[in-house]
Amino acid sequence: MHKQKIAQAKKTLTDSAFDFLKRSAGEIDDHPKYSVIHFAIAVELLLKARLMHEHWSLVVEKVSDADINDFLSGKCKTVSTGEAIKRLEKVCQQSIPMPSAKQFEKIAAHRNKMVHFFHEATSTQNSKGLVEGIVKEQCLGWFYLENLLLQWSDQFSEFAVKITETRCLCDEIALIYPSRSIVSQVKLQQIEKKGLPLSSALDADTKPQKLRNCQSSSSNKIVVSADY
Repeated sequence: MHKQKIAQAKKTLTDSAFDFLKRSAGEIDDHPKYSVIHFAIAVELLLKARLMHEHWSLVVEKVSDADINDFLSGKCKTVSTGEAIKRLEKVCQQSIPMPSAKQFEKIAAHRNKMVHFFHEATSTQNSKGLVEGIVKEQCLGWFYLENLLLQWSDQFSEFAVKITETRCLCDEIALIYPSRSIVSQVKLQQIEKKGLPLSSALDADTKPQKLRNCQSSSSNKIVVSADY
């Protein structure tokens, strides 16, 4: 009985993460504060979901006090983003690249600052520079997160379509703010390595096709973007 409930809790946790990612993308322009908060929550939930694939108790802050009934009823205090990363590395033997870990913790710090203290994004006057900065941070965060999800494809296979849909959302946002987008920067780096003209990085003719491919994708396999 508990096994079924844990499996459902894991699925619910992951579904919620992708819901927060989608909500975050839609809030960047009008509600940047909540966009950052929801993105940070999504990252934390996905890291916790990966921990749950090893064992549910790894999500509990004090593993020694873990109680299955308290956990399933939502009474347990769970780990932070930083602690989740440590446990994934030390307990689950999952390699989290340093740039990825730093970016996830940076996003978590922004979230905490917005919730408990003052942050520029809490201002009623949202400048274009602020919004573009948030886009850059989140595209970079998604870039690292997607790489981990691809690495964990066995554990997240049933969410392949949602992973692809989220990547497409990030790509669409990147096209609106290409000058600051990490997606564009990564594409430039890839093209430079191949020795191709840099002008091909922002070829307008390739953008609509790319988005059409995203929108029409219904494969059950995780799609790896050529840009990455």
